[in-house]
Amino acid sequence: MIVILKADDLGDTTANWNRFISIVETKRISAGIGVIAQKITSQSAISEIKRITKIKQANQFPVIEFWNHGLDHIKRRGLS
Repeated sequence: MIVILKADDLGDTTANWNRFISIVETKRISAGIGVIAQKITSQSAISEIKRITKIKQANQFPVIEFWNHGLDHIKRRGLS
């Protein structure tokens, strides 16, 4: 069975994000995580993101794939 989870709006880590990452790490479930750049403000969040990028599947591919979910997540007028 193949399972890939998608999550978005990662900024500074919270208890819920830590629980999500723990499950993904423990079960070695692949996940894609959308990062909002301006919401990552703490050194601990940066350190945690660096740590989880090193988690590998049995085939040595990363368990987590980060993707750009935007700079600030603010809806702009006039843009679709």
